[in-house]
Amino acid sequence: MTLNRCTSILLFSFVAATLTVQQSQSQTMQTALKSTSEISTANNQGGLLLSQGKYAEAADLLSRALTKAKKANAGDPLMAGMMSNLALAYSHLGRLDDSEKLFKQAIELLEKRPDQTMSIARIEDNLGVLYMRQNKLPDAEKHLSTARQLFGKANALSSPQAAMNLDNLSRYYRAVGKISEAISTCQESLTLLQKAFGSNNPDVAIALINLAELQSIQAKYTESEELYKQGIGIIERTLAPDHPILVQALISYAQMLARANRKAEAEQLLSRVNAIKSGAIQSSR
Repeated sequence: MTLNRCTSILLFSFVAATLTVQQSQSQTMQTALKSTSEISTANNQGGLLLSQGKYAEAADLLSRALTKAKKANAGDPLMAGMMSNLALAYSHLGRLDDSEKLFKQAIELLEKRPDQTMSIARIEDNLGVLYMRQNKLPDAEKHLSTARQLFGKANALSSPQAAMNLDNLSRYYRAVGKISEAISTCQESLTLLQKAFGSNNPDVAIALINLAELQSIQAKYTESEELYKQGIGIIERTLAPDHPILVQALISYAQMLARANRKAEAEQLLSRVNAIKSGAIQSSR
């Protein structure tokens, strides 16, 4: 299994720009701005819930906020960001058709604006990941490659977002059996992420785990285990003890141990996974 990475869209810059409107405007405009600020705050709160792995809570909050945004006729970037975040929540909850629809609606809104290339690239990347989950590999490749082209257009190929896109592309290469391309792309992604975030960041951890899986496929178990330990250590330091990403990483590590004929250790890890899933281990955050 590979760890899924999708990035949420937070719109602090849009809120800041919106709130610079002069005080002399009409009461109607002030009311609209207040509503827009509330909607944007809800969107950012939804993004935070997504990062915490609280997908059902995020979906509920974002769905209600999106309904309010439509009634308030909120601006295109705000609406698109909310649609994208709700699509992410639906994806994690298994509502893949609803997720796909929202991602496409968000892209359609943003394509009307010439200043939203980076946001479109991120959503294209997320849509590619969604198609990976559905095993629609030609569609996945199309959207992941489109995202890569857009990051290039925005002169952002060294950005953290483009690095995450590279990691997602590496998983596509793995899925189609291009293991050498998958490894080189994953290593490039890891280098960029470490440069951007340092060594103690969940996105760095995800790249480490994905690289560990690629080493495991090649039966390089010693190298794989070292990468697993690094990645899981970061996850344990930076995310809650019951976070879904930790669960996925532990399952992946257990699968590697089983392939290496270390079944007792694999069973220990799976027992920990079961404890997390049963609620015996819960977040205090």
